[in-house]
Formats: sequence, C-alpha cells, structure tokens
Amino acid sequence: MPEEGAFRLRPGEAYLSANWLEYFHAADRPAQLDGVRLALSSKGFRMSRAARFAVLNVGAAVDACRDLVGAPIRFIALGETQDPSHTGIYGYTVRDAAVAAALAGAVVADGVYPAII
Repeated sequence: MPEEGAFRLRPGEAYLSANWLEYFHAADRPAQLDGVRLALSSKGFRMSRAARFAVLNVGAAVDACRDLVGAPIRFIALGETQDPSHTGIYGYTVRDAAVAAALAGAVVADGVYPAII
C-alpha cells in the first residue's frame, strides 16, 4: 500500500492529478497503464524508476473520504489534448493529511504498479 504522502497536495495545487484508466477502453490493466504511460510521455512527463501508479476505485475512494474524515472529494475529468485521461481529485487542501491517508487506504488490492516497465 502506498504511503499517504503520495496523495498529499503540494502548496499551490488545487487538485491531485490522476488518470482515468477506463478512458483507454482496454480489456486489461496492463494495457490501461500503458495508455497512461504513453499519455504522460507525450506531455514530456518524466518518471523515475522508483515511481509507482496506484489504482483507486472512484466510488470506494469517495466513500472512504466521506465516511472516515467527512471530506466530499470528487473526481473531475480534465481531458487535455495530449492526455485525454487526465483527471483531478478535488475537495481537500494541503492541510488535509487525513484525506490523503484515506485515499492511500482506498487503493485496490494489488493496485500498485511500476510507472516505468
């Protein structure tokens, strides 16, 4: 399971960047993740060998944040030309460590994958 720090906002950020895996209409998780890798690469985004992707179920994440800490988070598709799967997780601030912890706890079982393969 990832640490809650992976889900904390940085100062000045209005949302946590995420990607909508189902956007790629792929039959399996590896193909969905390849779509995200390609989208990030096309934007010039560089990932380290230690970088990981964490997969969340949107409904479970929203429920966990609402039930555990009373935070009404929401996932909003932001779609960009080079990254149409880009999504933002809104509804919390840099001071909301409890929300970051709830998001980390909502990662699906076996839901952490290397960002670079």
